[in-house]
Amino acid sequence: MNIQPHACALLADFSRLPKGEALPCIAWLDLAESRLAPGALQRQKFVYHIAPTDRREALDTARFALRTCAGIPFDAYKNLRARADGRPLKQDAIRPLEEGGILVDWPLGAVSAALSLEFSLEEARPIGRAEAFFPGRTPALALSGPVCPERAAGQYPLEITLPFEKNAPGRVGQPAIWCLGAPEVQDGGDGRFMIRQRLLLDLPAAHGAKPSMGTPQINQSIT
Repeated sequence: MNIQPHACALLADFSRLPKGEALPCIAWLDLAESRLAPGALQRQKFVYHIAPTDRREALDTARFALRTCAGIPFDAYKNLRARADGRPLKQDAIRPLEEGGILVDWPLGAVSAALSLEFSLEEARPIGRAEAFFPGRTPALALSGPVCPERAAGQYPLEITLPFEKNAPGRVGQPAIWCLGAPEVQDGGDGRFMIRQRLLLDLPAAHGAKPSMGTPQINQSIT
């Protein structure tokens, strides 16, 4: 079983925004086409898709933005291209976003189409919280993408260690962790709150190995 680790914020669903801000559209990072952890002589590659949730509805905007990091200059995005239903857009339809990132304008006649955006980076970047939005139309939603290595305000790196013990000999495969839904913010009162994220650990193991999990440990001091 060939399982690769997966980032959590893989999809931004604009149809679930409050009334007046919602659009019948989703954007996602395509893990199958992307190359987030490049090997030797390879470039890091990102492929995004933006598509309507209902083809019967036309968007009232023709601009899509991916905000990444001001520390990544626009000329660092190589092989930068966008398509609408597989048809390449003109290169002048792709422009730099002022605060760092990429802005795509596509023809009004194509706003019901599925849009794709792809690029590569010679210098591999950490994967973190990028933001997708339709300028002037929707708020920004989290979507995994390349970010600057320094810690941004409001971001808290955590390392979770899950100890296991096998009760019989057997090979354990490559683990994968999946996010089950979006993080939930729970009000604890008196200015306190909790953030809860449900995860699924997929740990393939040979028949008979039956690993048992111990107490999870959380390290908050990583950089």
